[in-house]
Amino acid sequence: MRIALVRHGQTDWNAAQRVQGATDVPLNDRGRIQAQEAGERLRDEGDLWEGVVASPLDRASVTAEIIADVLGLPMLGTYDDLAERQYGVVEGLNVFEARKQYSVGGEWVGPGVELFEHLQERALRAIDLAATEHPIDGLLIVAHGTLIRSVVDLLTGERTQSIPNAASVRLEGEPGRWSVTAGIVPADA
Repeated sequence: MRIALVRHGQTDWNAAQRVQGATDVPLNDRGRIQAQEAGERLRDEGDLWEGVVASPLDRASVTAEIIADVLGLPMLGTYDDLAERQYGVVEGLNVFEARKQYSVGGEWVGPGVELFEHLQERALRAIDLAATEHPIDGLLIVAHGTLIRSVVDLLTGERTQSIPNAASVRLEGEPGRWSVTAGIVPADA
């Protein structure tokens, strides 16, 4: 099975470099354009994709709907475990301010901050569940930057750079046995 993990389009909080996490911030106009561009890029790859699932957060589910519309694909549902990492007290803060107050050794800390390892576990659980419930050859999963990075880090054993809005990463395999087949693919390349 092929999977493209696609990050949602831009929000006003992305543009302002604020930590979003589980806060449900909608796409901005640029984000909607990015979602359209991501769909067009995926369409240019040929008939690789058969269905779309997403995080239930608005920025991801709307990105998924736009991509599904461009590709003429069905929306197959949302999965709670695809939601972005919970950052607790860090959510809403400017990234630079947040790092000063709530980062130790490059890791976020503080009340309500979800452990990175827990994020990785639930992200893989969601990918496995989506793949099991939708046994098709090509599945698009629209989610969030830190969630996608957590999966790539776990599968490759290396720390991944930030995932740009509407970019994607490719996996192949089956539930419980995924490998990264392509690094970050920009939406508008």
